Amino acid sequence: MSKIRAFEDELSTFSLETIDWPKQDKGYIIGKHGSQKNKIEKENDVHVHYGSESDLIDTITVTIVGQQCNIEKAKKYIENLREMCLENQGEKCPSNEKGNKCIKFR
Repeated sequence: MSKIRAFEDELSTFSLETIDWPKQDKGYIIGKHGSQKNKIEKENDVHVHYGSESDLIDTITVTIVGQQCNIEKAKKYIENLREMCLENQGEKCPSNEKGNKCIKFR
């Protein structure tokens, strides 16, 4: 089970219920965190990371930019993102220093 947090903005966070998020072939899905949130500029962009198989991460953080985001809307957004993660790996960004690939969905 993986916990998911959605950020309405950098100052306001709220928790969503734990979702059974399947492990991917490339490892667990991990999210943007810390200063990486500042790199998301376009409205409604969502960034997630695929961790390497050696990553021991049980938290997914999803950042939603420029959106009035209530709990119900966020839950549906997370479910849609989950489906996209399963069906489409999207556009890969350069690896970060840990070698994790950034996957961007629009």
